[in-house]
Amino acid sequence: MKKLLFNKSRIVGVVADNKEATEAQRDENYFRDSNVFRGKVEGSDSNFSLLKIEIRRKWLLTLIVVVCNLFVVSAQLHQTTVPASEKFKLDQKIYEGLEVKKFPELNRERLKSEDAKDLEMNVPPRFGYRHLTDMNTKNSGKWMELPNGDKLWLLKISIPNALSINLLYDKFWLPEKGMLFLYNEDKTTKLGAFTAANNKGKAEEVRGFATDLIYGNTVILEYYQPKEVVEEPVISIQYVVEGYRYIKNSLSNSGGCQVNVNCPEGAGWQLEKNAVALIVVNGYRYCTGALMRNTADNNRALFLTADHCLGGWANNVKHDAMSNKFLDHWTFWWQYESPNCSNPAIEPVRKSTSGAVVLANAGSTDFALLELNENPSQLTNSSVAYLGWERLNPKSGGVGIHHPSGDIKKIATFTMTPKSTAYSNTNVNQAANHWMVNWVSTATNHGVTEGGSSGSPLLNSNKRVIGQLHGGSASCTQKEAPDWYGKFSLSWDGNRPERRLKDWLDPLQYNVMYLDSSSGLGGDFHIRNSVFDSGVEPDANTPANELYISPDIWVRNFNDNGLVHQNATHHPYQLNYVYVRVKNRGTVVTSANSLVQLHWSKASTASTWPKFWNGSYWFNGVPTGGVIGVNEIPILQPGEETILKFPWRVPNPNNYVVMDSQQPGHFCLIARVLSEEDPMTFMETSDVVENVQNNNNIAWKNLSVVDITPEGYNGASVLVGNPFDGKRVYSLDFLVGRGEVNQTLFREAEITATLDPVLYRAWERGGRRGQQIERVERENTIRIAGPEARLDNVVFYPDEFGVLSLTFNFLTGTYTDQRQYHYNVVQIDADNHKVIGGEGFVINKTSRQIFRANAGAVNSVRAGEVVSISAADIGEEAAYRWYDDQGELVSSSKEFLMNIEKPTRLQLEVTALADGFKDYDFINIDLKPSTLGIITPNPASTSVEIEYDVRSDKAAYIELIPIYEASGNGKKFSLDTHNNKITINISAFTKGVYSVVLYSDGERIDVKKLIIQ
Repeated sequence: MKKLLFNKSRIVGVVADNKEATEAQRDENYFRDSNVFRGKVEGSDSNFSLLKIEIRRKWLLTLIVVVCNLFVVSAQLHQTTVPASEKFKLDQKIYEGLEVKKFPELNRERLKSEDAKDLEMNVPPRFGYRHLTDMNTKNSGKWMELPNGDKLWLLKISIPNALSINLLYDKFWLPEKGMLFLYNEDKTTKLGAFTAANNKGKAEEVRGFATDLIYGNTVILEYYQPKEVVEEPVISIQYVVEGYRYIKNSLSNSGGCQVNVNCPEGAGWQLEKNAVALIVVNGYRYCTGALMRNTADNNRALFLTADHCLGGWANNVKHDAMSNKFLDHWTFWWQYESPNCSNPAIEPVRKSTSGAVVLANAGSTDFALLELNENPSQLTNSSVAYLGWERLNPKSGGVGIHHPSGDIKKIATFTMTPKSTAYSNTNVNQAANHWMVNWVSTATNHGVTEGGSSGSPLLNSNKRVIGQLHGGSASCTQKEAPDWYGKFSLSWDGNRPERRLKDWLDPLQYNVMYLDSSSGLGGDFHIRNSVFDSGVEPDANTPANELYISPDIWVRNFNDNGLVHQNATHHPYQLNYVYVRVKNRGTVVTSANSLVQLHWSKASTASTWPKFWNGSYWFNGVPTGGVIGVNEIPILQPGEETILKFPWRVPNPNNYVVMDSQQPGHFCLIARVLSEEDPMTFMETSDVVENVQNNNNIAWKNLSVVDITPEGYNGASVLVGNPFDGKRVYSLDFLVGRGEVNQTLFREAEITATLDPVLYRAWERGGRRGQQIERVERENTIRIAGPEARLDNVVFYPDEFGVLSLTFNFLTGTYTDQRQYHYNVVQIDADNHKVIGGEGFVINKTSRQIFRANAGAVNSVRAGEVVSISAADIGEEAAYRWYDDQGELVSSSKEFLMNIEKPTRLQLEVTALADGFKDYDFINIDLKPSTLGIITPNPASTSVEIEYDVRSDKAAYIELIPIYEASGNGKKFSLDTHNNKITINISAFTKGVYSVVLYSDGERIDVKKLIIQ
């Protein structure tokens, strides 16, 4: 292997083989004592003895490898049921008295030395050792008969200090109704039931199998066979794979420049990513490949990867379509990816299928087409896709989706037009058999390929495959280096079916030049969560705080087929109508047997499914929800949509005043598609947010329309509370709608939130904390002061609900022509930060005549003077409020009298009663400055009267100073600040010219001349 130019296959795993050594020689190299038992099981020695195999360990692996091993789930293709030991509640004594078979201790120093050499040579690291054995149902474990005549076989494998155990079978065949389970000792992780559906061959021609990793040091095999089954199973274990390092540490194995597939760069490739899988060969995380669509469109599990992945260090032999075509020890990991742009702290759930057959392969373009033994579309809660392809010369731009270094799924981007070259050659040659590409930096990072990316698809800008990765020298340290992909167009033809693609991908012989990708579904019903929802499950394009504003559900007050959502209104003799839009995003026509069921619930930011939606939960004698109706979906062609209409007698708001006194007639809606051909992809839980986000069959509408008109109410309310058992802590987030440029709502309107007594007490329990909020004069009301305002630590008891009322007062001073705004209140669990629910608001503003607040003006006044303060009338009914500079209310009158003791600033708030529009003005009232007044008489000889004006909050005095003397050498006279003149006896003063100096608060304020004669 070259350091810089290499096939992008990847060692990550289990086989400790030395390429130059035989199996026996390798065993002697890796064991300290070659005379000890190597794992061959000679047979069982009693009627009931479970086999336990142990490997002695000299030291523990480091903590960084071990800490992630708890509660790991693997979703290998299986039948969902529980083991018989649980079903029949068998006593734990069946596991006691197990014989312990000891494996010899691994030569750690040799492993460490070889791993170091591999690192120097850029060989990806291994994580485990493969122990050869021959355990089966005849020579190992224990058969037992249950009281009802059923049979059970148990085998226990225990490897002290092992980080993981997985099993490779040379022979595997189960009769109908037989079930095999694998689990650890405390049954926190389980695999199975594996059934006859997992058989890769026939009873007379048994083939191999592989089961996924069980993390920890013990695995128990439990095979259950009903009494009526007479055929015996074939379960023959060839290798026990002991993970000794890097277990569950693959999340960081790839370079730091890599881009997760659910970063923004992958937003347009959410369908295509579901076709790509990681290939695990004999335990090595080895290569990448992808499901391919064929012209029969029959969802056949055809899988494209690289020819060189059929050989190499991970395989015992070189596989080929002409010989050694069975890949029984190959495993494929699906949807092995981060749910978002960040690397997760916990490894994603592994969804795996096992085994494949080579249909066609060729070294010239390095392609291999497999047929998987198990179709991943059968995996529980899994989304797959079948990639389209193109045989034309590519245009500029596209991506590669891959598993570098066996890591979670990544995406790399190119903008160039791929160049036609020979492999590992940069010279352009149109007749050559490879496409050369260079990757570019994107918003998140600079994705490239690595070892383990081999076989991954190259997708052009039309989202069609044009090649699969052969190799290259790109890496996070050489981002500009090229990679080479075998040309799909040249792989199309060959001299026989085993050396070309066309027989398999064009079985109907249409001879088309391209085919688009497909979800592989029949009818795929879709009700959008938002305008950004593409229908991919889970919905990664709609954030959780916007899942309740579906554009495909709306209410009309009359049967007018209107398309704009209105608030539902109650009338004893008048129906409202709910409209639900449903689209078939699948590739085939739907049947006529699918339904939409529509539910209502009292509007709330917190509700659980189905408790609040099916009429089973009552509050104060009335139901909190119910079913509005069920409509049949007509037959829909691919891409076709329909709008279903539901008559609705809106519940009487008077029945809900206790729950919501401000807006008792506000309700929210959920629409659910019920279809056998398109069932829920993810099982519904009590979490409404998860149900909606995970299933494109479910959509939610919790939206209030606030019409700012002379006839309207410039606010809305919503229930907030705790629908769960036990006390819980929440936050309430106040957010502008997505796409509201520069937060125009905050520039144009004042938003206040009023908490009813229940909600206020819940907030008070948590210390009345928050951010970007301001308290106003009413104790239970806050003003929203920023685009990310929040009430923190809202502590609710079980089934406790309060009412939050919002008011939107637009400001005439910042009035614009924008007519509609969006706002959200989102309830979040403070412990796990999950969105519980939310309420959307659409605020419609009509045009109106602008008014201006005018606080008038007041001249400077003396301290203690009473003045009249008056606002100008705005010409319509309005509320006038005056506030001081501390925000305290001073007066609610248009004009009033005020005693001015100090400089005063008042804010005038004028609110139009018709629609809540507001404007503000300010008035500053200053005190007159301290001054000297008239001195009489002047000249004077016996006494003099001096007038003055001093602010009442200042200490003041007068000093008489001979004009040629310095300040401080005169005689001082204290002043009464509540008076305005003083009489001074000057008969004892020497004749001359004096300065009369006024001091206030220690400062020289004014001076005048006095002549004494």
